[in-house]
Amino acid sequence: MVYSNVKPRHVVCVLGQWNSLELVEKIVSEFGNGFFLDREYSLAGHDDRMTSSFSVAMDRVAPTLLEEDWVRIEKHNTVAYLLSPPIEADQALAISAAALALIERLVQGGATAVKSESAGVAHGLDEWLRLARTKALRQAWMRRPIEDDGVLYSCGMHLLGLPDVECVGGFPDREAVVWMDAVADAALAGRTLAHEFSMDDHSPARKMKSVSCERYADDDFFFNPYGYVRLAA
Repeated sequence: MVYSNVKPRHVVCVLGQWNSLELVEKIVSEFGNGFFLDREYSLAGHDDRMTSSFSVAMDRVAPTLLEEDWVRIEKHNTVAYLLSPPIEADQALAISAAALALIERLVQGGATAVKSESAGVAHGLDEWLRLARTKALRQAWMRRPIEDDGVLYSCGMHLLGLPDVECVGGFPDREAVVWMDAVADAALAGRTLAHEFSMDDHSPARKMKSVSCERYADDDFFFNPYGYVRLAA
């Protein structure tokens, strides 16, 4: 279900120790696929906010930012923001795979840290490379669980042309993660998500419904035009 005509896009923050933004822009322009460097917000210099910013965005379910990643974040001297073209639902998987390939290319060209502004998630450098090699799109771009007034939800599935997942009614954090991942993987596999969802023959069926995205404005990076799949505990 589509609740809005707003088109998501990847916004990727890349840190490095390049001598100029021109070097980053050259890599991005040669990569093509509609990605470009946002010069308005990019910085050929050190940004003191980056350590805090990466700390807020780090994946806490399976943390992959290692000590050496934090050292590289602190020592950066370039901040580049990269944008994808607006993402149509039927092109979302291809564009999100291209975003991972671009990250791999940038790491080969000197990038030292990466986070997704449009999914709110940061992985360690080795993990980004693993995700790129395995084309693990959901693991790369889905942030979870985020808490909002007792509701646990995910963010980032809009980059894959799919709804995010909400868990309501008192799911423990770890249990919510298992259900979120199962629903997201089922959606990626093309499974029809109707009124109930069960992970397998041995798990309980959870009541489920589709709802629109109302916690973010439609000009927010996190806004999901495909809404949420809401699971009840």
